[in-house]
Amino acid sequence: MRIYHAGDTASFAGFREIGQRFSDLDAALLPIGAYDPAWFMSKQHMNPHEALQAFADLGARRVIAMHWGTFKLTDEPLDEPPVLFRQGAQARGWPEDVARLAAVGETVVLPPSGH
Repeated sequence: MRIYHAGDTASFAGFREIGQRFSDLDAALLPIGAYDPAWFMSKQHMNPHEALQAFADLGARRVIAMHWGTFKLTDEPLDEPPVLFRQGAQARGWPEDVARLAAVGETVVLPPSGH
């Protein structure tokens, strides 16, 4: 299984290059929290819409949203990132098994990749 873990990152143009260099990714673990106010946090963290764009740029089969709701670090409500993530994924037509929202502390088991 090929998994890309973005860690704690902001949105940047390199996601497309990463997807090209490391093609055939089964999943991308992308952060969706701690983004408001954008004028300050956008250099360190992605918002949910940017994470969905990063997923598209990476070309992975699935995205698992992470890094949200554990601590009140920034100005957005703790429950806002998952709502925006789900709305954005639905707007793109991505089902929940493609755009997965991991609950805090949840173990996610992915199906075999078939590689």
